[in-house]
Amino acid sequence: MMTNADVARLVNSDEVQSAVRAPRKPEIARRPLKKNPLRNLGALLKLNPYAKVQRREAILSSARNGKKRAEQLAKVAKGENTGAAAAKRDKAARALAKKTIAQYRVDSDYVGEDYEQFDRWLEIPPPREKMGEQ
Repeated sequence: MMTNADVARLVNSDEVQSAVRAPRKPEIARRPLKKNPLRNLGALLKLNPYAKVQRREAILSSARNGKKRAEQLAKVAKGENTGAAAAKRDKAARALAKKTIAQYRVDSDYVGEDYEQFDRWLEIPPPREKMGEQ
């Protein structure tokens, strides 16, 4: 039996408190936040160490391409580059098309019902003999 019923006073007394160890604070166990490797470079490098090299190369190539583009735009602004290469390509393409159509015309000089459809497809006017028949 207790002679002193004031338990709170007993527990908080200096004699009891000096003998009792300090209370522990409850630790909240938390997992670390997951970082998005698409936005966080450090997280990306943990997953893919080569990403650093890739990113560096992308930056350098972008700078090189920007420099080339600026030079081309400066030439166009000065009037030095008028698109001669493009005109040369267009001229070659037109020559090839003319040559191909001329070959079609040579190949279509056959006479008969089967070849009239081909003439119409090429938009070749019928020969004078055919015009009299129609």
